[in-house]
Amino acid sequence: MQEQAITLFLLIWAGTWIAFFTLSATKLPNYVWEAYPPLFILIAVWFDKFRRESRLPRRRGLIFSSSVLFMIGLALSIFATWFLPISEPKLPSMVMIGFPYMLAAAVAVVLFWKQYWTSAWIVLGIGSIALSALLVFVYLPPVDYLKPSQTMGKKIAALQGNAPYRLASWDWFQPNFLFYAGRGDMPIQHLQSLTELPDVLGIHPLYLVCPQAQTPAVLASIPNAYNHKNIMTAYEIYSHEYITLIQIKRRTYGINQKNEKSTSKLLPSR
Repeated sequence: MQEQAITLFLLIWAGTWIAFFTLSATKLPNYVWEAYPPLFILIAVWFDKFRRESRLPRRRGLIFSSSVLFMIGLALSIFATWFLPISEPKLPSMVMIGFPYMLAAAVAVVLFWKQYWTSAWIVLGIGSIALSALLVFVYLPPVDYLKPSQTMGKKIAALQGNAPYRLASWDWFQPNFLFYAGRGDMPIQHLQSLTELPDVLGIHPLYLVCPQAQTPAVLASIPNAYNHKNIMTAYEIYSHEYITLIQIKRRTYGINQKNEKSTSKLLPSR
C-alpha cells in the first residue's frame, strides 16, 4: 500500500510538471528537467523490485518494450520528414531524429533475446544520450535561430548599455521577447491602436516590435519630432512571419534648435 502511494505521488509529480510546461506559452527543453528526478526514482524502484524478488524481468515484456521504442523512433523520423516541413518549411531537416532510438532498440531486442541484460541496458542508455546530444548540438541551434527574441535583446543591450529605454509591441508579442529584451521587472506597452504610439513616446528611446507587414503603418504613426531606425528583421517560428524591431527616439537636432531659440531670446540685440 505504501509503495503504491509513493508511486502515485511520483507519477503525479512528473505528470503535473510536464503537463504544465506543455501548455505554457513558451517552451524550452530545460523546463521539464525538474520532472526527471521522479522519473529516475520510478525506474530505480522498478529495478529494485526485481532485485529484492531475485528475479529478472520477463524477456517477452522487455522485447515488446524495445519494439515500442523502435516504433517511437520511426514515428519521430517520419513526422520530421513528412509532416513537420509542411507546417514549418524553414526548419532544418530532422530525418535523423529517430535514429538513436531505432538503432538502440533494435540492438537491445537482440541482446534481450540472448539474455545479455546488462549490455541491453547500456545500449538503451547510450541511445538516450545520443538522442539528447543530437537535439542539443545539432537541431536546437538552427531552431533557436528562428526565435529572434534573444537576438533582439542582445541588439538592444548593445545599443543602450546601462542607459534607460522602454519597450512596446504592436500586433505581435511573445513572452520570451520581454525576458530577453527587458531588464528585471521592466513592463512592456501593448498598443491596442497605433494612435496610442505618440502617447508612449518620451525622452528615453522606445524599442517597438511588430510584424514586418505592419512596419509602414508604424512608421507613419511616428511624430516628426522622433527618429526611427530598423534594428533588425527576422523570421519567427511561432507566428510563422517576419518580425521587425524598431528603435524610436527623439530627434536631437530638434532639441538643439529649441535651445538655440531660447538662448537667442536672452541675448541683447545689436
